[in-house]
Amino acid sequence: MECGDPQARMPQLHETETHRCLVASIDDQGACNMDPNSLAGTDAIMAELRVRFRAINGHFDTLAKCLDTLEGRTDCHKNHLDAAEGRVSDLEDGSVQSLKRMEPMEKL
Repeated sequence: MECGDPQARMPQLHETETHRCLVASIDDQGACNMDPNSLAGTDAIMAELRVRFRAINGHFDTLAKCLDTLEGRTDCHKNHLDAAEGRVSDLEDGSVQSLKRMEPMEKL
């Protein structure tokens, strides 16, 4: 898989080529579509995803769906990731109204 250089965008993701390919898969193809047999250290990958999206409370569920995809259990599409990023942005704004407006992740 051609991964490009996701390092330029996310310098904290540098542990392994697997990490870089996973991030490139999410950013460039918009889906978590990597071969689970090629993955090593899924706990480390999940930790890196948690850092990248600064996931909060139930919003981490979307990232868990991505890991499930790597294990062949479900699909994870770009709109799910976009929605998670938007919700995290709302939380970072510190707006109580944003928190009240958010729908549960299950509705995505």
